[in-house]
Order: sequence, then C-alpha cells, then structure tokens
Amino acid sequence: MLPSRVRIREVGPRDGFQNEPEVIPTDDKVALIELLAASGLRRIELTSFVRADVVPQLADAAEVLHRVRLPEGVAGTCSSPTSAGSTPPWPTAAASARSTSSCRRRRPTTVATSTGR
Repeated sequence: MLPSRVRIREVGPRDGFQNEPEVIPTDDKVALIELLAASGLRRIELTSFVRADVVPQLADAAEVLHRVRLPEGVAGTCSSPTSAGSTPPWPTAAASARSTSSCRRRRPTTVATSTGR
C-alpha cells in the first residue's frame, strides 16, 4: 500500500544551478525559487556556500538568501562546508558525499534558514 502523503525536498536551485555550464543571474535564481515555493513545495534547498573558484554558479549564495522571500510554511535550506573539526553557529545536519567533492572539504553540512519572512 502506498503512503497517503510524501514529503518532497526540491533541490533544483542548489543541485541544478551548480551543474549549469554558465552562471545564472541572481534575479533569475530568486524568481525560480519563489515560483517553486508558490507551487506548493514546502522544503527547498536554496543554494550552497561553496568556494566561488570551484563552483562559480553559486558565488551569489548570500545574495540569493538575502533576496528570496518564502511564504509562511515553506522551509528553505542551504548547505555550507566547514573545515574539519569546526562547527558552524547554526543548526546543521550531514550533507551528501557529492557535497564533499563540490566543496573540496571533508565535512559538509546542511544549514537551515528561517521559514517565511
């Protein structure tokens, strides 16, 4: 029997943007994230704080987080690598092995942003 509900975490803004050969304008990223949130998705990975020389497509992570507006009830997350042994000053959870190669760090983390604004 199938479950009556499923939880979906949309990762396109983070995973998809980092795989594009060209840099997508920040305005377009913010617009897409807001459209995804308006579509009914409740969990969206917004971006990742990675080295710009490694993943230039995500060099505007801080600007994206500053500008995006999520409706009440939509949780946005981002990933952030940390150097081995350090702990970022926010709640974290282990991220995927793929993040490790993208970040060129040993201990990537997932960072929760606030829901709504």
